[in-house]
Amino acid sequence: MLFCALITYFFLSKDDQSKPIKATTPITANTVKHAGNNDKSPQQSQEGLQQVKPTESIKNDSAIINNNKPRPVWAVNMNNPLIEENGIHVGQAKMDTDLLANLALEQTLVVNIPHNNEQYRVKLDATYNFSDSVEVWEGKIENGQPYERISIHRGKKQAYISVSTTNGLYTATVNPSTGAVKITNDSELTHHINQGKVDVMKTTAFTIPAPTRKTSNGGAE
Repeated sequence: MLFCALITYFFLSKDDQSKPIKATTPITANTVKHAGNNDKSPQQSQEGLQQVKPTESIKNDSAIINNNKPRPVWAVNMNNPLIEENGIHVGQAKMDTDLLANLALEQTLVVNIPHNNEQYRVKLDATYNFSDSVEVWEGKIENGQPYERISIHRGKKQAYISVSTTNGLYTATVNPSTGAVKITNDSELTHHINQGKVDVMKTTAFTIPAPTRKTSNGGAE
């Protein structure tokens, strides 16, 4: 009996070893479960983590030039807008040197004239080179007459701004380095130069010779 039992056990063990091993299910991307925003991991919890927002780009307003926005050409000294120099009323103002250095077509400017306490809106519509070192910008006064214009002559050491209006012609001398401005009324300047003087037409002096007559002997008396 014992011998028969051993033979039976031997054949049963041989049958179990001949059976193929069942392969486990392969791991694929579809079998992996991704944790959602609300899922909690046993190793790390989403609670208490600081939310980091993406960095926003910083806008540099100074680099954006809006030519349609009116800009004052200069700021008049309100405490002492006019001073007298050699009998001429001179307006005192301060100009932004960056504005003078970065003029652009279609740019709108506001010009304040202290002599008549008026402001004029002008729009630059033309530019050209007067010489190698002088650039010219021209514009018209909005809602003004065709002759009401502004002319800016920009040089390296000095700049001149002429404003022609119905009230007169005004000229400003600008120091590009400091921005100091002196404004004069051209009609007042012309009147001051010619004051006390009268135009006189000088004629060339000439003499009329006395009449002569012939004598009996053919001579002249």
